Amino acid sequence: MSTVPDFEVPTHCHCNPNAHLHVGSDANLQRVRKALYICVAGICVLLGVIGIVLPGLPTTPFLLLASGLLAKSSPRLNHMLLTNKTIGPILQQWQQERTIKPAVKTRAVVLVCAMLLLVVGLTDSSTELKIAISSMGAFGLLVIFYLPTSKARLASTK
Repeated sequence: MSTVPDFEVPTHCHCNPNAHLHVGSDANLQRVRKALYICVAGICVLLGVIGIVLPGLPTTPFLLLASGLLAKSSPRLNHMLLTNKTIGPILQQWQQERTIKPAVKTRAVVLVCAMLLLVVGLTDSSTELKIAISSMGAFGLLVIFYLPTSKARLASTK
């Protein structure tokens, strides 16, 4: 014999008896999404900074992704990134024009090539490691070349 009484939903009630389980779920989802975006943006900034000295790890795309994620999740942190004296102008131009200045591309290519020469040419690493680093550097250069270049400098020279 069961001592637990049966619960019956009244026939005149047209509500969902499980509705209480979903109260506030949109707000919770937004908080989780915001926290996730901020964490991923932090990882992207870290990878971008590491990419400054590591050939093959492009800095600019990671910083652009970080700014995009922060724009959706934390305007305050995005503002800090956009007003940074080193990377802010690059990110602002990307947001306004979806381009990178030729000088930024040139600097990025020179840095990647210099780091490749240092790491591959001046270390006693194994051949396999040198090939892996060279491949990553080539990939980084492809990413840099793939980003659209600002036409402002070209227009001013005509």
